[in-house]
Amino acid sequence: MKQNNIENLKDLLQKWRAPFSQLPPPYFPLEINEIRIQWNHRMRSRAGVCRPRQGLVELNPNILKSQNQIEEVLVHELCHMAVSQRWPRARPHGQRWKSLMTKFGFKPLRCHDLVPEKLHRQRRWPLKCLCGEHQVSTVIFNRIKKGARYRCRACRNVLHSTEMEVLRKPRGFFSRIFS
Repeated sequence: MKQNNIENLKDLLQKWRAPFSQLPPPYFPLEINEIRIQWNHRMRSRAGVCRPRQGLVELNPNILKSQNQIEEVLVHELCHMAVSQRWPRARPHGQRWKSLMTKFGFKPLRCHDLVPEKLHRQRRWPLKCLCGEHQVSTVIFNRIKKGARYRCRACRNVLHSTEMEVLRKPRGFFSRIFS
């Protein structure tokens, strides 16, 4: 699949080289050869990102599976590059970007509806109270480690963990706010 994506990308760059190098005024011609286009495996939910100052377009291989998807996101990001080349302070999804997307035959959509291959799940931490066990986020867990006190919504007792009793510090700023 990875080799397929690379081949698809090369074909698409060849296809779009001429249309972007012959942009009508007021746009400046965009030379695709001078733009670095690469796959970014660390991207999670964005399909692509344009970094005009660096001359870089990054695409998400975890989301983009078909040639049509790759093409639409590539053109989306190249339109950003073309607009920012002429108007560096233009709104990212403003009228100039929308008119370029429409000119190339794509709907000027700001967000994609593609489903990520694997979702990053946030770690949850178990805490106890009199009515049972509850799962909290890492942010809340770390605040509790520093001395903050959170109460159960059901029984209104303080949430705690037996293993955290050793980690608990004296009451601090957060404990006054959240208790």
